[in-house]
Amino acid sequence: IVTTFRGETMEPGAMVMTLILGGAFFIGIWAIFLRKGASVNVSQGMSAEGLRNANNTPGFGRAKMNSTANLLWSKSVAEDVKQ
Repeated sequence: IVTTFRGETMEPGAMVMTLILGGAFFIGIWAIFLRKGASVNVSQGMSAEGLRNANNTPGFGRAKMNSTANLLWSKSVAEDVKQ
């Protein structure tokens, strides 16, 4: 028998639904940890390039550097055209 905080017992239907939904939640978490394609990093914090995916694609830091370089290149091309 499961009791609430006030000492009342739960209805059987509520207990069954709680067990079903709670079990489905834990099975889902278990499936996430067992997947081969997903690497789960449980360490705290992030490195400077901490937004890398499992396939080692660049994060936002490298993308920002690339876009800045492209903007500088286009600016220099525009200045060359003016001259």
